[in-house]
Amino acid sequence: MLTKRHDFIQYFINKNAGKNYLEIGVDQGNVFFSIQVKNKIAVDPEFKFDNFKKLTRYIAKPNRPALLSNLNAKYFEITSDSFFENHKPTEKFDVCFIDGMHEFDYSTRDAVNCLNHLTDNGVIILHDCNPLNKEEEISFDDWKKRGFTGGWKGDVWKTIVYLKAFRKDLNVCVVDTDQGLGIVTKRNPNTPEKPYPFNFKDEAEIRNLDYAFFEQNRVALLDLVDVATYNKNL
Repeated sequence: MLTKRHDFIQYFINKNAGKNYLEIGVDQGNVFFSIQVKNKIAVDPEFKFDNFKKLTRYIAKPNRPALLSNLNAKYFEITSDSFFENHKPTEKFDVCFIDGMHEFDYSTRDAVNCLNHLTDNGVIILHDCNPLNKEEEISFDDWKKRGFTGGWKGDVWKTIVYLKAFRKDLNVCVVDTDQGLGIVTKRNPNTPEKPYPFNFKDEAEIRNLDYAFFEQNRVALLDLVDVATYNKNL
């Protein structure tokens, strides 16, 4: 059963015989180094690892595919905005994992930029889409004032709402596991569109939604699916 983000990432890479993987928000590389794919790109304004740690991660991999995957990896220690503006990918991505700045404007730009460089059967996975309480949903500045203590998911959930509300060309849901994994794929135009029970007029309205509204409408807003059901339908 798929339960963790790296499980989902590797599953979709293997399912679609994917060759190109992008990860935004790499931090210490715990997910990035575990993924086996021909080409992978790491983007983060401040990596929490150095060349020595990269070497130890390479050596630790027990099989040739994992070793080659990490040796071929490319690293961009810049913001995701700068990456898409100044280092436009020459090939489209099969899987993109977004775990960068957990604020609506940032995560939405990341999602849209990834969609513009996604293969037709590609998959975008967004982390931290299901905050469990108001304290986890605060802004980065408020989290900083709190001394970076406690869990922080921000309002990435609004990116899911935005995509569901205004991108009818997509399939979007959140799997209720690993802090909420948003799964985004391109919808086949021949398949019926799944109706969304909300009628938001614009992006600004979504940006201004509060946690109380989210808590009251969590399942419907996110199209939240329990992990067992999602696995059963794979």
